[in-house]
Amino acid sequence: MAYLELIQLLLLIGSVGVMCGAIALFLMNKERIQNYVDGFDGTKLFWCYFVLLFFFLCGYMGYLVHWIAMGMKGTDLLITCVLFFGAWFVVLTMIFIRKLFDSILFEKKNQIDALTGLLNKGASREAIEEAARSSKSCVLAIFDLDNFKQINDKLGHMEGDMVIVKIADLIHTSVREGDIVGRFGGDEFVVLMPKASLKYGVSTSENIRDKIYSYFQKTYPEISGGVSIGIFAKKDGMVTTYDHMFTCADRAMYDSKQDGKNKVRVWNAE
Repeated sequence: MAYLELIQLLLLIGSVGVMCGAIALFLMNKERIQNYVDGFDGTKLFWCYFVLLFFFLCGYMGYLVHWIAMGMKGTDLLITCVLFFGAWFVVLTMIFIRKLFDSILFEKKNQIDALTGLLNKGASREAIEEAARSSKSCVLAIFDLDNFKQINDKLGHMEGDMVIVKIADLIHTSVREGDIVGRFGGDEFVVLMPKASLKYGVSTSENIRDKIYSYFQKTYPEISGGVSIGIFAKKDGMVTTYDHMFTCADRAMYDSKQDGKNKVRVWNAE
């Protein structure tokens, strides 16, 4: 009997050790955990699983204390084995989830523009392609800064980068939560507004144009800064392509440039 009790005790201690080791491995890498909390949509899932693991560990320790206090029985060996292998099941599941999170974070990182934190060109294009295939309405707006080259030429590229970051923030904070904002090129941005009307697209774009113009006037009065905006509105039931949507919005933006810059223009097929 003493031999079986020793096996049970070792299995329980081993289970607790395995669980504690798994928790320690996660907590040791604080930067990884911080990435989950700050930048991953599955953060709640991760912490729910972590809490579940904590209570699982508490249950192990409670069972161990109770088992020792009430007297060890050889017939409990089966339960102990189940708990021991259950611990390994939880740990292997944690490893799987961790690898899944790493994969998702890696993919998400490849979709983000390093300078502004907005979607990059590839991710923006995917969003526009999806919206084009959908039968739901949307508005695509293309923003191209006016005379931005003057900032790079006169003040340097570092100052130019600071301007890009500021403009990105102005655009991002001026749209709805569900709207998609991306940096499409050096000084070119796109905003995709799902389920939006043309009226909303124009009013939002005008608001952003006004903010950007005011920023340039206040910060760089010696430069005739502003933004030219082109809009394409897709109606409900219309299915099109990325090329069509982008080309139409781009031509409207070009019309704004031709019309004196710092204006909002809407593509009209007629």
